[in-house]
Amino acid sequence: MKRLTHRLVHHVTRFAHNAKPSTLREGRRKRSIYQQFTEQNGLVYFGYVDHTDDDHSVVRGLTATSTRTDAHYSVGSQNGYDLAFVERKITSHTWTVLDISLKGAADYPHIFIGTGHHSERFYAHLFFKFRHLRQVPLGAFEAHDPQFVASYRMFSAPSSFLDAERLFTARLTRVIGSHFRPLAIEIAHGHLYIYADNQKVTQGLLQTMLQNGLWLAEELDKSTD
Repeated sequence: MKRLTHRLVHHVTRFAHNAKPSTLREGRRKRSIYQQFTEQNGLVYFGYVDHTDDDHSVVRGLTATSTRTDAHYSVGSQNGYDLAFVERKITSHTWTVLDISLKGAADYPHIFIGTGHHSERFYAHLFFKFRHLRQVPLGAFEAHDPQFVASYRMFSAPSSFLDAERLFTARLTRVIGSHFRPLAIEIAHGHLYIYADNQKVTQGLLQTMLQNGLWLAEELDKSTD
């Protein structure tokens, strides 16, 4: 913990020396929001974390590139689930990420559910390290809600297309289509990730991510009991 605190202080000092006033103001605004949110929800706020340090658990998933910068790192538990928040910047793109450790014993397939407004180039760049992901042709078992079909695209390995639809039933995708936009979803290695990309950070956004993520985690774990 002492090593982590020293790294945090060093980074904040260096950042404050080089940053523009507008960047500093936005950083203070975000820090205040995250600190209030974590306090209200019983989480612990760390702030900046060096992803090369071993003193914390790395938030992984599709956005865990070697060039990322992580800030506003917070950890804790809710409803029996261990979870972490982090704000992750990759070049000019910023992701707010919620990582929830699933409790189900099943070997979940790798699944990504993203909004349809992104281009093919965006997804090609995002999936650069995960070339096995392909768009799932929905409707193998039942029709999905038109709002979900219009708003989202589901990706998985071709060998997992059917498993992905068994997991994300029409009942679940109806709720996702109605209540998750513009959030994205990933399942990988027993973790559920909820993403907000390039969204202004507010108490409402973080609370929505937490509530929706916990609901979905419980639904996924129930389906594998």
